[in-house]
Amino acid sequence: MQVRSGHIPLNSFLFRIGKSESESCQACHVGAGAAPAEMVTHFIFQCDAYFIQRHTLARAVGNRNLNLKEIMLDTRCMIALTKYIDETRRFNDNDPA
Repeated sequence: MQVRSGHIPLNSFLFRIGKSESESCQACHVGAGAAPAEMVTHFIFQCDAYFIQRHTLARAVGNRNLNLKEIMLDTRCMIALTKYIDETRRFNDNDPA
């Protein structure tokens, strides 16, 4: 439910509730430009830091189903998304980024 509602501890949400100094993605390495906001869609579908994990997700759900609405409609895809989130280690307290 947190993924769907956007109330997940990513910087965009944390910034909105005053728990982060920036909404920018800390995992992106975009060079001189500003990092994009770390929102659910960025975290799951765009962040370069999680390219390998996203590739595994895409293989599990199929490239044509690589959108949040379709993933949320299928239990098998939700399991793959949960595995993706776990493999990114984004929410592990001891392993930032």
